Amino acid sequence: MSRYIRLELIYIIISLLSLSFLITENTLGFYISKPIIVPVLLIYLFFKFKESQHSLIPTLMIATFFSMLGDIFLLFTVNESLFKLVGICTFIVAQAAYAYLYYLSVLGHKKKNIPVYKRWPEIISVGVTVIATIIIYPSLGDFAAPAIIYALITTITIVFALNRRFYVSRKSFSLTILGVLFFFVSDALMGDDLFLENIINHFFVMFSYVIGHYLVIKGMMIQVESK
Repeated sequence: MSRYIRLELIYIIISLLSLSFLITENTLGFYISKPIIVPVLLIYLFFKFKESQHSLIPTLMIATFFSMLGDIFLLFTVNESLFKLVGICTFIVAQAAYAYLYYLSVLGHKKKNIPVYKRWPEIISVGVTVIATIIIYPSLGDFAAPAIIYALITTITIVFALNRRFYVSRKSFSLTILGVLFFFVSDALMGDDLFLENIINHFFVMFSYVIGHYLVIKGMMIQVESK
């Protein structure tokens, strides 16, 4: 069994344990397990970078790190509003890094003139993001401004991720865009319940989050390894 398969298995096991602790309201187990989920993926990416020295990996590591950091800030229950705000700002940095990653991933490919009618997924994604933001806006309260900035950057990220379909392999694009969509579902669910008071909602926020991370990294690694 390769090092990378072992790390993937560890990631899946810790994620399942953390989700189990969450749904069974085992607070101690959840608070111990959740912060160590994403670091497993950072270790995975570190070894991948040592092996390939590919220029996309550092940006992916930065995006993954800030996403992990934001998730950790959301765990704080002391000065909760402050840490929620810091967490959202950290997620903004992560989303900006993801957007830059998807932009970088098509550089070096021959530029194509894509007709507007082939851009319908981008148009729909912008519309869906705007509608989702309008729906959850009333529940955002004091977090409305950073949440709108986050939604704007998320829209750009999705558009850049969709643009990859014209330049990279179908498998790389499909896994990555599925991961992006899982991230979007996680964000939308959390936006409607920012303090994660509903355990079922919290479960699906986290479930979508861990799948999103896994799929984005697997999709991007297919592109990395193809070169």
